[in-house]
Amino acid sequence: MDTALTKSDKRLYDRELLRFTMPAVLEQFLTKVSTLAGAAFLGQIGAIELSASSLSTTLVSMTDALLTGLSIGITVMCARFLSDKKKLLEYASAGFASEMIIAFLLLVGMLFFSDGIISLLFSNAEPILKVYTAKYYSVCIFSIPFAAIDYTCSAFMRASGDSKTPFYVTLLANALNLIAIFVCLNMLGLDYTSAAYCYTGSYVLSAFVKYIIVISGKHKSFRLKFVRFGFSDIAAMSKIGLPAMFERFLIQFAFLGMQMVTTMLGTVVLAGYQAANNVISFVYTVTGGFEIAMVSLVGKYKYSDRSAATQMVKGSYKYACLFTFIVGVIMFIFSPVLVRIFAKEADVVKESAGILRLLVLTIPLTTAFQAGIGVLKTGTDIKYSLAINIISPNFIRIPIAFILVKSGLGFMGLYIGCVIDYLVRAVVVIWRILLRKWLET
Repeated sequence: MDTALTKSDKRLYDRELLRFTMPAVLEQFLTKVSTLAGAAFLGQIGAIELSASSLSTTLVSMTDALLTGLSIGITVMCARFLSDKKKLLEYASAGFASEMIIAFLLLVGMLFFSDGIISLLFSNAEPILKVYTAKYYSVCIFSIPFAAIDYTCSAFMRASGDSKTPFYVTLLANALNLIAIFVCLNMLGLDYTSAAYCYTGSYVLSAFVKYIIVISGKHKSFRLKFVRFGFSDIAAMSKIGLPAMFERFLIQFAFLGMQMVTTMLGTVVLAGYQAANNVISFVYTVTGGFEIAMVSLVGKYKYSDRSAATQMVKGSYKYACLFTFIVGVIMFIFSPVLVRIFAKEADVVKESAGILRLLVLTIPLTTAFQAGIGVLKTGTDIKYSLAINIISPNFIRIPIAFILVKSGLGFMGLYIGCVIDYLVRAVVVIWRILLRKWLET
């Protein structure tokens, strides 16, 4: 149903958008802090420790991508059937079981093949860096099953309209993670792998608290009680969850491919890029929060009020562009200060500050497609979201970057590949949104 919206209606929808989105953005921000906390402290120790933690978290992010992608399907289907207790519990049980099975398979695979994966993917890296990375990653992989519980419980909460509780729990876990890393590295003088133990411990704590909240009945829609479910429940959830899961995985795979290219640039440039990339990644927590909001809010309104759904999309772009612009300006001005969070050596800091300023210039392009991806995921246009996030990074960015870096352009070759990739994705996503195909069921 399309209805004309008054200015008062638009303000109400804008407030609803911001109330839902801000906790989601902050939760994404805190999750990123947890992932990068070790890198921040290790960057003050040396370039090898910084690079090892960054390469490790890249591999961890690939498993996280699978789990968070599936949680999108859980959120959408549970939100759709909040009024049907039987179907709600079936989808909740199917989602939880699916996440845990995937997490178990990932953990077993990483336990047996992590050394081989690191040697294969980072073959151009210095031998000592591969040794440090393997040791750090061997601890981080034990976060996988707890991350599955964490993401699933967050999906349940968001489906019931609560984006604040996941934020508060994540805030607690990350605060304790930062304190623990500081104590281990700066006060107790433990080796660099202690940061990996703290990272894993933060997921254990967050998963435990969120699980207790869900089963305790705070969210009465769930009061999680496991029931029998059928293949049809998994299939319905997978129509959204699987494309989102593989999309996120392939985005991380493309990022991994870029990491492989950067190992060709030498340790100083690699460390500088990692530090700059760690800083710029906080911009993506803003657009990631808006993506989560669009999955929930557009999915909520498009079946009952298409005008409201359209207003949510307009508001999402307006506020995403505003917030990322402000963050980008701050990063550009204070780049030498910000990169020092992740780097200590003067040559790495200098390299990183210049790289960060170049990356900041791509923020309008990344906002253009990332803020709209959540809209495409709510309807038939999810296939475009999946296709563009497979094709553009893997068949445009990585080949161009590899060829240009190999030809001697250094980091600029990598940067040109990124800009072309972002431009292609921005054009496709905006084009599909303007066609309004995402409003179809």
